[in-house]
Amino acid sequence: MLRIGTPKAAADLTAHHCLGYSNFVGGDHWTLRSIATGEEQSIRVTLPFECDNGDVVGELAALGEGVAFLPRFIVSKHLEKGDLIAILVQWRPPEIWLTAFYPPYETLPVKVVLFTRFIEQIV
Repeated sequence: MLRIGTPKAAADLTAHHCLGYSNFVGGDHWTLRSIATGEEQSIRVTLPFECDNGDVVGELAALGEGVAFLPRFIVSKHLEKGDLIAILVQWRPPEIWLTAFYPPYETLPVKVVLFTRFIEQIV
């Protein structure tokens, strides 16, 4: 549980200490998109702590030190154990593009075809 309550709206993040993940290009501006409306909001957050190790940021969030904006795979164990809860679930980060580059082939190797199809299906 957060010490000053749980944010109910994206703009509420400005009142919270947020934990920065420096591999996230937004820095202290977190952009969120509403699932319902598609509206985007860029929120400037206070980052009393920032590092490039998502596991460290996730651990600090689990200890109640602030709000973290991290990929689910980094915090899944904390979510499963109940050490963390997902907040603002009606908001998502903006989509990112994923591009696969490979050398030119007359016919693509089967592994490349299968891998790119798999990624296209799950993203």
